[in-house]
Amino acid sequence: MAILPNPDPTPAPMPTPPPFPDPKPMREPDPERLPDEAPVPNPDENDVPPKHSAKLGGADRREQSSPSAPSSTRS
Repeated sequence: MAILPNPDPTPAPMPTPPPFPDPKPMREPDPERLPDEAPVPNPDENDVPPKHSAKLGGADRREQSSPSAPSSTRS
């Protein structure tokens, strides 16, 4: 009977991973809000709408730029 090679050879040792970099110092959390809360302004708290809100409407923009659309500023 022939001697068969070992079907499970010993695995090579795992290389050691590089060390982790030093963590950055944590900044002091804002006591007015939760740490994971994004500082987004609430539009309900503001009386004035954001300046960019008028530029987002696609249909309104086409009507304003259309030369055939009647305008109240023309006399």
